[in-house]
Amino acid sequence: PVRVVRQPSLNTRRVTTAADMGALMLTLHSAGHGDAAALAATRMTTAQARFALGTLLNSDPRGDNAGVVRQAFGTRVPIAQKNGWISSAQHTAAIVYSRRGPMVIVVLTSGRGMTRARAATLGTSVVRAVSAALSR
Repeated sequence: PVRVVRQPSLNTRRVTTAADMGALMLTLHSAGHGDAAALAATRMTTAQARFALGTLLNSDPRGDNAGVVRQAFGTRVPIAQKNGWISSAQHTAAIVYSRRGPMVIVVLTSGRGMTRARAATLGTSVVRAVSAALSR
């Protein structure tokens, strides 16, 4: 498991957690598959949710927009991902469409000198831990 040494300082009063982002991605995925509760929560039609998923699936995975989990899966695994980054943080919320079925994975990183490479190394560790837990 990943251990949090300390929480980063707040730059704004807005706080989004990994759980928030995971719930958002799961709801979007469910809405794209016609789930009534997810459609009501998003106020989207199934077509709109599928369009949103398609947009995330087709994002250009280069540079910082490669995110922090893609390198663990390679380029052949479809990943609907939303990435965000600033000089001290690299974040990815993703739906990974693997052979096992869809998995929601969220990795939020923060720290001085948090490069995409460092964050991607952490993301790969998270993916390996999830994969190991699912294999049990």
